Amino acid sequence: MSIINNTELIDNTCAFGELCVSIPNRADVIIGQTCYLTVSLTADSNLISSIDSISIEADKNYLTVENRNNWAVSENKNFGSAVVLLHINNNLPSDTLIKYTVHAMSSTGYINGIKSLEIEYTTKKVDPTSFIALTANNEYIEPPTKDNPVGTGSSYVTYSGILLDYNNNPLRNIQVLVSSEHPGKIFSHDQSKTLVNIGTEPEDGKLSQKIMTHSQSSFDFFAINSDTHGNIKFRVYPVRDTSVRIDFDTQILNVTSVNYSASIYVFNAIRSSSFGPTAPKISGIQNGKVEKIPGAKGIEVHVSSYPGGKDTDSLIFFMQGFNQKDKPIQLKPIYRLDNITSLDTIPLYFTYDQLPLNKPMKFYYLVAPENQEYSYSMTEMFTYIGEQNDSSNEDVYDKVKVYTSRATLPIDVYSEENETFEWHGIILSMINSNKKPGKNAKGVTGLYVVIMGTNDQNNKNLPQLGSKGYLNVYIKTPTSRNTHKSYQFSLSTADSGKQTGHVIVNIPYCDINRAGPSFSKGLGTLSFDYYIENSDGSKTYSKKWTAKINTVLPNQAHDNNDGCDPL
Repeated sequence: MSIINNTELIDNTCAFGELCVSIPNRADVIIGQTCYLTVSLTADSNLISSIDSISIEADKNYLTVENRNNWAVSENKNFGSAVVLLHINNNLPSDTLIKYTVHAMSSTGYINGIKSLEIEYTTKKVDPTSFIALTANNEYIEPPTKDNPVGTGSSYVTYSGILLDYNNNPLRNIQVLVSSEHPGKIFSHDQSKTLVNIGTEPEDGKLSQKIMTHSQSSFDFFAINSDTHGNIKFRVYPVRDTSVRIDFDTQILNVTSVNYSASIYVFNAIRSSSFGPTAPKISGIQNGKVEKIPGAKGIEVHVSSYPGGKDTDSLIFFMQGFNQKDKPIQLKPIYRLDNITSLDTIPLYFTYDQLPLNKPMKFYYLVAPENQEYSYSMTEMFTYIGEQNDSSNEDVYDKVKVYTSRATLPIDVYSEENETFEWHGIILSMINSNKKPGKNAKGVTGLYVVIMGTNDQNNKNLPQLGSKGYLNVYIKTPTSRNTHKSYQFSLSTADSGKQTGHVIVNIPYCDINRAGPSFSKGLGTLSFDYYIENSDGSKTYSKKWTAKINTVLPNQAHDNNDGCDPL
């Protein structure tokens, strides 16, 4: 698809002097679909000037035709185009052949010098509740600092999706409308106010071609067709020195609903203001250092509410070193907010592998609203130091297994039913299944911790059966409690028919409730490890099991001990 003098030429493969349509011959169409069809012709100026209109001849039992945009001719009069709507009958069965003929008309009738175009489509059925998702490697891109035309420009984001019928078969050449949620973002009558350009995803060795955008009743959109495998692809080219956020919707016109599918964020990564919202806070940071927690998703970040914040805002996070040549690095993912009022309580995660090791960085985010001015937060400094190994734990046993209070005794320790893992975190509902509301909680079990043993002398990952030791429970929170308790255990005999055995240590509810978060430092941690007392008086430790913890009641008062002794 290419544009010359703002008039749309459908396909570069169209022969000179032959009519073309934007949905090619032998394409699929959806039962009930309305097709936004552009008819185009490139020919001698005399022939183009002789055309008054485009006529489509079709059986009304299959489709009806609605003229939308009249025949328009380019300034040099060597091509022109018109737009019609094809309404596919709702009552047709799948795999019905639909035929129509396109005629170029003069004021007196058919034009002999222009051959009529015969087109055939095949009807298909889709789930009307389905939506067309678009994906991109990264929806964020910086504005180019030089001209960035479609085709030869090097700065763009590629979006892709796939179209399937009711039986999950690919749909060929199906037309999809991609629109912006707000007018004026992808269509402008004034070329100088263009915010982005849309281009095709070309075959290898070819250049991207510009895709025309349209506006109908303040609905701004462009039309793309799937390929023979049902894939849809297009590029978004940002404009030089222009910042914008665009949210894209997709639909098959009059078949599927209009649904959000993707966004593009075009903003500078370098902070351009001295002041802004409060800096993001990294949970667990101590003296500017961030340690990797085994089993955790990554760093946990909290953002405080900021003036003018809206539910539709998006947050893009960056980090930047302190050397003059250090450029900002985007952290993924981009977070689209849903509820600005609960922003303070929502943890945001970024994987450890994105963080440079032992390099001081400043950390900040960009607020990307739907329409308002964007802004940058203040910065927090951090240094990621990776996982810090305890030198006393060089030859360590496997971690414990942890089961919630929902587990039914006796616990099948070889099953994951009701087992919780480090990345799950520990919340109140995991520990209070055995507690009766309003009753004394003393003696109530909150978690079950399983320590495995073996009678295999060659297995160095587990302690030997018959060993004795202590289970350590550590709770570290910034506000409510910081405790370390130990529970003695003994690994006695092997489980029936196995070389391994186990012991279950009951962790009291009152030892792990009331572990609350802090806004500035985030959630606390709950950790378990154990050690075996060796015959020579030494101790051999296990690896540490660590999870985030939040076990306070909603709006729990400081003097509410939840059936337990005061802290």
